[in-house]
Amino acid sequence: MYKFYLALAALFFVTRPPGGEAASGAIKKAAWSQLCTLAQELKKTPGHGVHELTTLAANAEKAELAGLKLQVFLAKTDSTSQQTALIALSQQLLDEAADGVAQLKSKPAQAIEAATSTSDLRGRLAGFLQMLSEAGNADTAYCLSNTANSGNGRAELAALKCTEHIHVINPTIEQIPASAIGEQGLTAIRGEATAMESGTGDNKCAITTSGATPAQNLFTDAASTLLGLLTFTSNSATVLASKANGFDKSTRTADDLLKAAHYDALHQQARAAGTKSVDQGTIVRQAATEQKLLSRVKLLLALKVQGSPDKIDENQAKKLIADTFGVDAEAPQRLWEAVETTEVAGADSDNPKLSKPLNALTTATQLRQVLNYYEYLKAARLAGSGADADGNKKSKAAPTAANDATCAAKGLGDACKDGCKEITEKGERKCVVDKEEAKKVAEKATGTDAKTTNTTGSNSFVINKAPLWLAFLLF
Repeated sequence: MYKFYLALAALFFVTRPPGGEAASGAIKKAAWSQLCTLAQELKKTPGHGVHELTTLAANAEKAELAGLKLQVFLAKTDSTSQQTALIALSQQLLDEAADGVAQLKSKPAQAIEAATSTSDLRGRLAGFLQMLSEAGNADTAYCLSNTANSGNGRAELAALKCTEHIHVINPTIEQIPASAIGEQGLTAIRGEATAMESGTGDNKCAITTSGATPAQNLFTDAASTLLGLLTFTSNSATVLASKANGFDKSTRTADDLLKAAHYDALHQQARAAGTKSVDQGTIVRQAATEQKLLSRVKLLLALKVQGSPDKIDENQAKKLIADTFGVDAEAPQRLWEAVETTEVAGADSDNPKLSKPLNALTTATQLRQVLNYYEYLKAARLAGSGADADGNKKSKAAPTAANDATCAAKGLGDACKDGCKEITEKGERKCVVDKEEAKKVAEKATGTDAKTTNTTGSNSFVINKAPLWLAFLLF
């Protein structure tokens, strides 16, 4: 585009009509600087889109990690008085992560559309200004005036950097000032009734040549350029149109680039400003509210009793949430810190028993590996493995030995058994310990009696190590 404009400018210089002294004024800085300002500010819109998309993706990932950490915490601790509320919170966080991913399916189209329209307009403005800047012969002929309207404005244009290419688009939330793009228009383009400097001879711009007769005019009729922003006339009254008003920010006019770019710049800026980066702790605090968790807690309570959530006492659900997260303003933060510092195993495939705090696990893959590890251990324990929450062998608790106190508590008759016997002493019936019977009961309970085949010793390695090996092999 630049080469085309430059060639066009050269053509204007070599084909300037002969005749009397014709005015050939350069464009005043008061006019071209308005175009430059708009071009410069339009550079921000692609960065607004990058900010919105990268922040949405990062926040979705943080919500997912927080939800998975809570699931691991619950799997590690088995059960707590806060279990129902914490399960609800983990579900809320994972759903928020899914919502963020869903937004990432629709948001890129908006961001790309906004970047396209604003970059299209910016390119036209920058290309036109660059062409005018390069057209001329040092300071004896030029098309852009400086501030004092006394010389070439090329250096002043370069200093403003509005014609520089964008090589890297970085995320930004830096606002476009209302003085450049306002609610009702492109406010940077205020207009200029006489956009051309008056002048004569070869020290001005051939593109604006006009004279007393048609033979001396470059244009015999008004010629519009830059989407109607600039109009060159057959006299010295070159006009920069005002575009500060008359635009509707609620409607995107796709077939009008000025209006489309105005709409896209404003709306993309608003979307970027409304998308803020937050840490995991903040995401947890924002999710741990009665408003977000009430329906989830009611559903979990209903599942426990195999009933309908409509039948669950709402006050009961509210109390569970309040007891977990609403003790004081810092309760969610304290709870989250406890989760983050919980030591968990299963993250290291080479050494599944190696413990690490949850806050040391930074990827969803790591957390899912640990979650699978604990879920398998839990299943193994339910199957009788006797492993504790970290995969260590848990000794079977010895049965409480019968004694006179426990036997007396059983009562008389058929209840007096399992190491106890009924006697009559001084005419009074009593349930007392039967030492021989108590020994038999204990042996049977621990599997050491002669009638019970003890396979625990031969199978203990296979049973208790299986979860560790499976965790290792799976990952």
